[in-house]
Amino acid sequence: MLLKCCQTWNDNEVLFEHLSMVVVKAKLPMVPNHCLIIPRRHRESLLDLICFNFSHLQACIRRLEELYGRDYHLSTENKAPADLDTEHLHLHYMPKVTTQLLGIKNHD
Repeated sequence: MLLKCCQTWNDNEVLFEHLSMVVVKAKLPMVPNHCLIIPRRHRESLLDLICFNFSHLQACIRRLEELYGRDYHLSTENKAPADLDTEHLHLHYMPKVTTQLLGIKNHD
């Protein structure tokens, strides 16, 4: 059972699920392949997540690295994602933007 905040994503927006985490495509992406890692249980701080589900978070990050590479920014938010009113911890995985990622070809 997903948290109410996770239920706003369609099945085609959910990239994968891992035990206590759901990884979804960002509704308002800042860069290509911007994803959110959302704990299934309500967590208000990163410390809560580290105490209970750190290995699950590690597994999600490893999978995202396989999909999008190891050059990325990871940030935490404890506000409501995508203009929802429920405050809930989630992490933003944002691959660093490169010309290759944007599809721009070098003309050497």
